[in-house]
Amino acid sequence: MASTTLPRSAEAGAADAATRLQQILDDPTKAKMLVIGESPGVDGALKTCREAAEVKASIRHTVWIPDASVLSNAQRALLVQSGKVAVAVGLSGNVVKTLTQIEAEQDIFVDIAFLEAEIQ
Repeated sequence: MASTTLPRSAEAGAADAATRLQQILDDPTKAKMLVIGESPGVDGALKTCREAAEVKASIRHTVWIPDASVLSNAQRALLVQSGKVAVAVGLSGNVVKTLTQIEAEQDIFVDIAFLEAEIQ
């Protein structure tokens, strides 16, 4: 499966979550879609992003970050943006696209974000 879920701050493994995420971000063979948060509306965005990743599982990876407090300060500054629930990260490790909850629930916006991540 082309998906990872990071632990919440009170769960086992939380201390290693930032390192684990960084390893995923540093992988130059995968376009990444990070879904951040745990609000009720995030479920639809997460489902859409995971389904899009499965289409090209060999080059796409989805990471759900239910609790952004497990990230390093640098990761939070780069990835957590007000009003955005999904962040596409390219092969080079750069943020290439951010999506609102409404956008992240729609296949077309997620597919475009993944495609942009695949060429960056």
